[in-house]
Amino acid sequence: MSLAVCTIVRDEEPLIEGYIHAAQKFAQELVVVDTGSRDLTVERAEKLGVKVSHFAWNNNFADARNFSIQQATQPWILVMDPDEYLPEDSVAGLERLLQKGHHAYQVIVRNRYPIPMMTLSLDVPALRLFRRSKEIFFEGRVHEDIRQSLFRLTYEPAISDLVIIHRGYEMTDFYRIFRNQRLFEAAHHAYPTDVWIQFHLALGYSLSGDLEKAIKLVQLLLSIPDEQIPSRTRAYLLSLAAYWALELGNIDVARRDAIRASHALGGDNVVSEYVLGLAEQREGNLKNALEHFHNIEKLQFTAKEVDIKIDALYKQIAALYFKMGNFARSLQYVELARREYPSYEVLTLGGLAAEKLGQFSVALRLYREAQRYTDDPGALRQRIEYCERKASL
Repeated sequence: MSLAVCTIVRDEEPLIEGYIHAAQKFAQELVVVDTGSRDLTVERAEKLGVKVSHFAWNNNFADARNFSIQQATQPWILVMDPDEYLPEDSVAGLERLLQKGHHAYQVIVRNRYPIPMMTLSLDVPALRLFRRSKEIFFEGRVHEDIRQSLFRLTYEPAISDLVIIHRGYEMTDFYRIFRNQRLFEAAHHAYPTDVWIQFHLALGYSLSGDLEKAIKLVQLLLSIPDEQIPSRTRAYLLSLAAYWALELGNIDVARRDAIRASHALGGDNVVSEYVLGLAEQREGNLKNALEHFHNIEKLQFTAKEVDIKIDALYKQIAALYFKMGNFARSLQYVELARREYPSYEVLTLGGLAAEKLGQFSVALRLYREAQRYTDDPGALRQRIEYCERKASL
């Protein structure tokens, strides 16, 4: 494939090898530009046969990107970061795009963002795939882009369905979080109406625990009409702001924004259902909470932007049924959760539900299985001995 994949790196030691292995599967050329790593990023890249060029960092992403694409020799360039990868279907469609007559393509950067019970995909368009040309280059100190050079050349970028998965927000790398946060704070100060910067800064604030700042930025972003952030991503951002409000204890605000976000997606907003379920649960309205979690169960196969941890969902439903005294339904959902991912907590819950139903043999089986998932072999000894006595009667 006549394609150069270009990236700029700094202190990416945990990621660089996986990134290179993935990119080498489809790229004819791999360009890596280091901007001042203090770890083993450069050594690990070179060990895999990649030539690493060096750029003296000057706080300007456009300059670094332009230096990287100047090192490329292939006709086409794809710009990626070390915490990104192409899914298999995008790799398969890449060759087809390169054979067409366009000069540049808009792709989808799918930002993966985790919350308990699910991981959300927040799609943002970006110009990352283009023909190598001295006249096509990046501009912008932080939110670097080739759009202006395309405009001057009167080139209209084509819309593609190529997806780049960005998994940086799934990583518990606090050095990376704070490093990027400082960069985006400076960029936001310089460009206060740039919604792309607001988007990434809000997510960064949420991961560093500054939820109030994250919520304010989402509110600002949603007040600015801009095609850089698609309507469905905006709706999910409002859902996230509702979740953050709930984490701060603002139940009324969380419920209001979750309902608004749900309406924006025609009622099929899994994140909103999750927030509403938690809000009802915290206020003691278990029946209403259960309804929202069952709605998530119904939406699990149609929620395109959300990967639901189905075992966690079943565990949540089982716990609610247990609290409501419906031990038979609780046990049913424990069995469903157990098939997906057995854990000490869910198996113990199942044992307690089985005891309440007088099914001591079932409780005994679940408690014994639960012992496999704890470092304390005596944790359930009393419950097991009790069920053994009852089962033998």
